[in-house]
Order: sequence, then C-alpha cells, then structure tokens
Amino acid sequence: MVRVDKRFYGYIVVIILVLAVGLLAQIYYSNVYIKPGIENQVEIKTTKSELMIHEFKRVIETKIKDNRIVCTMIIYYSKESFNSILDNWNKYFSLITKNISKFKEASTSIEDLNIRCQSSSSSVLIYFIVDGAVSKYNGRCTATYLWLLRPLGLDFIEDHFNEYNDRLTWTGTINGVKYNITILLPRQNVPYIAWGESVGHCHGHVWWPCQS
Repeated sequence: MVRVDKRFYGYIVVIILVLAVGLLAQIYYSNVYIKPGIENQVEIKTTKSELMIHEFKRVIETKIKDNRIVCTMIIYYSKESFNSILDNWNKYFSLITKNISKFKEASTSIEDLNIRCQSSSSSVLIYFIVDGAVSKYNGRCTATYLWLLRPLGLDFIEDHFNEYNDRLTWTGTINGVKYNITILLPRQNVPYIAWGESVGHCHGHVWWPCQS
C-alpha cells in the first residue's frame, strides 16, 4: 500500500485556497469602479479590458450675470481616454454630476447643469449657474468663490492669483492636471487687489462698488 505524506494534503489545501481567493477577487473587480471626489483619473472596467482615463487639462471660467455666477469647465482627455468615456457615458455622466455637486457652499445652489461631449477636441464641457453667490449691501457688491476654491484646494491670496481690473487668473497644476482659471469680474478703474478698500479680494471673496 502506497503511503502519502500528510504534507502533500496540506499543499493541496493551500493551492485550493489561493485559487478561490483569486476567483473571488476577479468577480469583485469585474464591476465598474469609479474613484470618488474631484480626481484627475477615473478607473472604468469594461467587459473587454480595464482602461485608466486620465484628464490632462482643465479650463475654468466664471462670470457674473444677473447677480449669479456662471461657471464653465472644459476637461481635456487623450483620444483613447475620450473614446472610453463615450463607451461608458452613463457611468461617467453620473460621476461628473456627483463631482459638480461639491462646487457649492451653504449659501449657494447649483442650477441649469449641462454636460456635453466635444468630440473635435476630445473634451467634456460642463456648464452650470451658482445662485446665491453674489450679495449687495450698503452700495457694495460681494461675490463668494469659496464654492470653487475649496474643492480645488486653492486660495486667492495664498496661491497668488493674478490681479487685474476685470479679472483674477491662475495657472498651475493640481494632482498632475494643468489648470487655467479665469474669474471674470465687473471692470473697474483699479485692479482687484488683496484687501483693497473699495475694489479688492480676500482669500475667497471679491468686492466692488455696486452699479446704481
């Protein structure tokens, strides 16, 4: 009679456990996984293959209209990443909607959100209006931009926004993504400088004389 070493059975058990764990992991990761938050990459699983979607540039512009702030964002991708977005548009649309909802503060709300693809430039255009961000008091208008700056980790003063008489601008990199930000403002005779008396800004607010 052939005797089998008990260690042999132990090896068999270990091999079975390893295969089982691998199978469970494969089943778990077969679903779509999208990283939360304002991220510079999105991980989308398809039935064919896994593709990391990388954005490489964001252009953000805001302007004041009828005491509200209109915000436009354009996110640029590589051609391959953009095609993957088109193939998984419903999931990506849900992600963008969730991320845009973070661009607000207690006194503001987001309205008229519109998201669309621009195939010619491999980009996604995001448009929305921020209500409740502009206030008037005693002849002075004040606009809050904390809803935009805080999610991006920016500060008008600490991050040295460029100061002009009709805008504040900033160019830099956040999480490996290049950002061009333009805050369009009512034109004045003097620049919007930090802590300016009648025309100026602080860390996250801008003020100017109200038009009669």
